[in-house]
Amino acid sequence: MRRLQFGVLIAIGGLLLPTLVIPTPARAAKARVRVLREISGPSPFAPDGCGLGTTDQGAEYTPELMVNPVRRRNLIAIYSQDDEISTVVSASRDGGRRWTQVLVPGLSRCTGGTYSNAFDPDVAIGPDGIAYLSSAVSEGNPSSWSLLVNASTDGGFSWSDPVTIDRQGPFPFAAVDLPVITANPYVPRTAYLVWNQILFLQLRSPQLFSRTTDGGTTWTPPAMIPITPQADLDPIASQIRVLPDGTLVDVFDQVRVANPLSGPVGPTGVWVARSTDQGDTWSDPIHVADIPANVLTDPDSGTGLGRGNSWQVASVAVGADGALYVAWHLIESTSSSRILFVKSVDGGLTWTDPGPVAVETTQAFKPTIAVSPTGLVGVTYFDFRNDVPGDQELTTDLWFRHSHDGGTTWSETHVAGPFDLRPAPSPGAFPLGDYFGLVPIGRNGFGAVWTQTLVSQTDGVTDTFYARLRVSRGR
Repeated sequence: MRRLQFGVLIAIGGLLLPTLVIPTPARAAKARVRVLREISGPSPFAPDGCGLGTTDQGAEYTPELMVNPVRRRNLIAIYSQDDEISTVVSASRDGGRRWTQVLVPGLSRCTGGTYSNAFDPDVAIGPDGIAYLSSAVSEGNPSSWSLLVNASTDGGFSWSDPVTIDRQGPFPFAAVDLPVITANPYVPRTAYLVWNQILFLQLRSPQLFSRTTDGGTTWTPPAMIPITPQADLDPIASQIRVLPDGTLVDVFDQVRVANPLSGPVGPTGVWVARSTDQGDTWSDPIHVADIPANVLTDPDSGTGLGRGNSWQVASVAVGADGALYVAWHLIESTSSSRILFVKSVDGGLTWTDPGPVAVETTQAFKPTIAVSPTGLVGVTYFDFRNDVPGDQELTTDLWFRHSHDGGTTWSETHVAGPFDLRPAPSPGAFPLGDYFGLVPIGRNGFGAVWTQTLVSQTDGVTDTFYARLRVSRGR
C-alpha cells in the first residue's frame, strides 16, 4: 500500500501464463509446497505504461489472494503493477496451476478509467461467489482522490464498471487511503469497506465505513467510525473481520504521525472496535497490543529498507470458531527479531499476551496469518538467515510456520528463495509489499502469494508467485 505519496494499483486482461520451471524448495517434515507458480509476467502496459510513465516497468508489489467458497478451485490474486499505475488481477480455475490475467475496467487510464494511479487494492469473495475489488485512485496536480469498488460474478474473469464510494481533494484538503474490503462470509451480497480519510490541514485521518447488501451495486454513504484517539496518536489502517455470530470486529492501528506527507511513524498500538448491528454503531476501542518502533534495515549499510518506517500494518485472521489472531514483526537489531501474535477467543474483548511464532538471530519481517477450518494456524514471513555479510546481495527467503495447537508450538517449512532483496522497489513502506496473501485451502492447507526479485530482470525487477502449502493432518 502506498502512504500518501500514498499509492497506486490496477488490473489486467486475458493472458494465459505458461508454467515456469522453478527449483523445488526445501521441505520440512510436516508441511510441503505442492504447487509453486509465477503468476505474473511481462507488463501488459509495456512499452510506455499507457503513456503515464513508470519508474518500475514490469515490477509487481503488494499481492493479495482469495479463494471462492462456491468453487473452491477458483482463486483470485491481485497485485500492483508498474510503480502502481494499475492493479493486475490473476484468476485460476484449477487450484493455482494455471492463471489468467484480467483487466479491471474503469480504474487508471490503462484500463479505460480517468485516473493516473490506482493503489492499495484489496479483494474479498462472499458466500455466493461475488468478488469485490476496492481501489483508491488519484489524478491531477494538485491531486484529487476517489475510492472505487468493482464486482465480479464469474470468479474474477470479468468485472463490472466501478462504483464510486468516496471522493476527496484536491490536495491539501483531503485524500482517501488504506481501503480494506471484507465480504460477510455468512450473508450473501453483503460486504464492508473501511478506509482512512486523510485531512492534511488538520493532521488527522478519521476512519470511514460503508456497506453493501446488494452485491456491490449500491453502498451506504460514508460514515465515520467514532474512535477517540489516544494521546498524540491517530487511528489508521482498519481491517474488518466477521465473527460467526455476525459481530463485526474492526482491527486498527493507532500511530504517531509526524507529518501527513511522510506517513506514520512508530510506535504502534493495535486496537479493536466491535459492532453488533452491521456497522451502525461501534464500541469503545479495546486495546490489543503495543508494538515498539522497529525498522527493517540493510545489515551491511545500516540504512532503513523501503522508507525506513517503523510503522507496519498488522496481519489479522479469524477462525471458523471465531478465534481472532493478530501477527506482526518485532526487529530488535540486525541479529535479533521475533514474529509475534496475540489471540482472542471471546470476540476481541480480551487478548492473550504476545507469543512467538518465530525467534530469530537475524531480521524476520512481514508476517501474514491465516486459520484453516480445522483451526490450523499458518504464518508466512521473510528473513535474512541465509544472507552472507558483506557480499553484493541481501539474500532473502520466504518461510511458512504452522501450529496445530492454537500457537503453542510451531513447525517450519521453506517456501521460496533465496533471492536478492536489494533491487526491490518500494512504492510503500516495505520492499516487495506492505501486505501479502495467505488463505486456507481445504481442511489442512493454505495458498500464499508474494512478490520476489528475479535472477533475470528482463521483464522487471519483481514478479508475483503463488504456492499451495499442504500440512500433514493432526501433526
